Amino acid sequence: LSITIWIILYTFEWNFNMIAFTTSILSSGTFCSSTVSHVSHINTFTKSTFHAIPHRSNNRASSLSLLKMQDDKTIVEEYFNNTGFERWNKIYSEDKTINTVQQDIRTGHNQTVQVILNWIDEDKNANELTFCDAGCGVGSLSIPLAKRQAKFVSASDISQAMVKEARSRAEMELDANALSKIEFTTKDLESIDGVYDTVCCIDVMIHYPDEKIAEMI
Repeated sequence: LSITIWIILYTFEWNFNMIAFTTSILSSGTFCSSTVSHVSHINTFTKSTFHAIPHRSNNRASSLSLLKMQDDKTIVEEYFNNTGFERWNKIYSEDKTINTVQQDIRTGHNQTVQVILNWIDEDKNANELTFCDAGCGVGSLSIPLAKRQAKFVSASDISQAMVKEARSRAEMELDANALSKIEFTTKDLESIDGVYDTVCCIDVMIHYPDEKIAEMI
């Protein structure tokens, strides 16, 4: 049911080429179906160590699987650096010209971000914590974390265009002290490493198969 809703949602929003891309990836098992929801999806891991584990295999089947994964990543990267960036940057902004479906996506995303921020506010210790925002997009979560005087925020995304926009927004919204404690980099999930008090990943893991997610955590 979740996958069906997701396809309907994007049938209205994305163009024909992207719909075909979605169907192709769903049929190949690249998406993690158990984590797809109507307007927003969140995986949050508290006090976790996030490691990128290199792929090691000597058999042809695994090598082909790795190549397929790289191809899928390239497609996702290119989309979110071009047409996808234009569309999602518009959704994750104050633009008033979005349609009803886009408004639903914006509302769901904002609600998800707010849930995370509420958890952090309840603990009242953001200034003592380091955060990893894996798949930061335009900075919807990482910038508010920096505003809460987080000890350090590592924000990354596979899309260079998204990272550039996030950094630009941070420079406009944050004071010098907060800005000095946030770092934006262009990386896919498997390239992220380090140890953080809290790792957040919103609307990104759906692009990875279950086994890859298990390796990264």
